Amino acid sequence: MSIPQSGGGPIESFDDLAGYLAAGCKPKDAWRIGTEHEKFGYDAQTFAPLPYDGPVSIKAMLEGLRDSYGWRAIEEAGHLIGLEKDGANISLEPGGQLELSGAPLVSIHETCDEVNTHLAEVRDIAEKIGAGFIGLGAAPEWTHGEMPMMPKGRYKLMDSYMGRVGIMGVCSWVQSGAAPRPMKPAPMRSATSRTSARWAFTSSQVSWIDVSGAPESSSCPPGSRLILAPSF
Repeated sequence: MSIPQSGGGPIESFDDLAGYLAAGCKPKDAWRIGTEHEKFGYDAQTFAPLPYDGPVSIKAMLEGLRDSYGWRAIEEAGHLIGLEKDGANISLEPGGQLELSGAPLVSIHETCDEVNTHLAEVRDIAEKIGAGFIGLGAAPEWTHGEMPMMPKGRYKLMDSYMGRVGIMGVCSWVQSGAAPRPMKPAPMRSATSRTSARWAFTSSQVSWIDVSGAPESSSCPPGSRLILAPSF
C-alpha cells in the first residue's frame, strides 16, 4: 500500500472516513445525474462483432455520428477513438463497446431524453452502414479471441497484463457492458435513498448468458452470468 503524499493524513476510524467522504458532498442545487450506456456492435449480415476499421465498423459509426450529428472528433495517435458534444462524450471500451458518457444533468427526465436521442442517432448510422447494436451486459457468444481490440495504447497494455494476473479480467475487459447512472455526492441519508433507486433500475435489467461451454483455452472459466439491457 502506498503512503498518501497529501489529502489530510491517514484514515484511522469510521468517523475519519465518513468525514472525508462528506467533505466531497455538493449543495442540493449542484446535484447532477448522468448516464454511461455501453452496447455491443455487430455486423447485421454475419452477426460478428464490429472491427475497428472497415465499411461496417466502429470507426464508420464514429464517422457517421460526427458527420451527421455534429459531434467533434477525439483522436489518439491518428485514430478516431471518440466524440464529444454539449458536455457528453462517446467513447470506446476495449472490445469495441460503444459508450455514451452523458453530460451532468439536473433530472432523470433530461437524462432519459439524452439517452433516447443518442440511441436514435446510433440506430440511424448503424442502419446506414449495415450494423446493429445490442445492450447486453456480456457478449452473447463471442469468445475473447473473436473480440476486436480498440486502438488505445493503454488497452493493449492492460489486455496483456490482465491475462497474467487472473482468470476473469480479460473476459470482463472486452466482453462486458453496463449502463450505470453516476450521481454526485450527497449527504448520507440522501445518498442512501438514491443508491436504493439505482438498484431499483439495475435490478430490472436481467438476462442470462452461459459460458459453461467455454473451451479450456478460453480466458473465461466455466460458469454463467446474469445481466442485460434492450437491443435494436
